[in-house]
Amino acid sequence: MYKRKTSTLHAENEKVTRFTLDVKGKDTTVGVKNDSGLDNKKKQFDDNGWYYIGLFSQIGFSIALPIAGCAILGKMADGVWNSTPKWTFIGLGVGIAVSVVTFIHSIRIVLHDKRNN
Repeated sequence: MYKRKTSTLHAENEKVTRFTLDVKGKDTTVGVKNDSGLDNKKKQFDDNGWYYIGLFSQIGFSIALPIAGCAILGKMADGVWNSTPKWTFIGLGVGIAVSVVTFIHSIRIVLHDKRNN
């Protein structure tokens, strides 16, 4: 059985509300809110600069690597088939398309994480 319980504690002049979920007789804490309305875990997550460094690095690599890799493969194909610049431009086009798809995918994941936190 699922029941939502809310309990309020007053500790050190701060009102803290704990949200628990009763699942088959066992209480599980699913959230904690303090006076200011900020979730403590969310605040720690937002203040963590390493998360943002990793996020921007991931997005940068997901854009740069497919473009550079496909362009290099296109240049190599031009050398093999002597068709300069045909395959280089095809490689650039494919790399840009892959970069756009991975960028959109990364942004959707970030937005989904922000909504859930």
